[in-house]
Amino acid sequence: MHLRCNTCQGVYQPLERDGERYFHTCPPVYDPVTELSVERADKRDENILQDAQTLRVSIKAEGRGAVAVTVIETAEVVGGL
Repeated sequence: MHLRCNTCQGVYQPLERDGERYFHTCPPVYDPVTELSVERADKRDENILQDAQTLRVSIKAEGRGAVAVTVIETAEVVGGL
């Protein structure tokens, strides 16, 4: 299964082939006016937070959410013509 982030449009697998979990975080965007990379105001950050009092576990920032997508994987072409 692949997910697409509704904020940055990144496509990723929440569970890698080796079984390790992937926690998506939207990359910063380049601001041509200031010539700096800046965090998105509505970024998604799936890294885990745990509330010290309730022990409730959640992700850091939902952003605009994510949806399941179908991805057709292609083989990587190595070398040239």
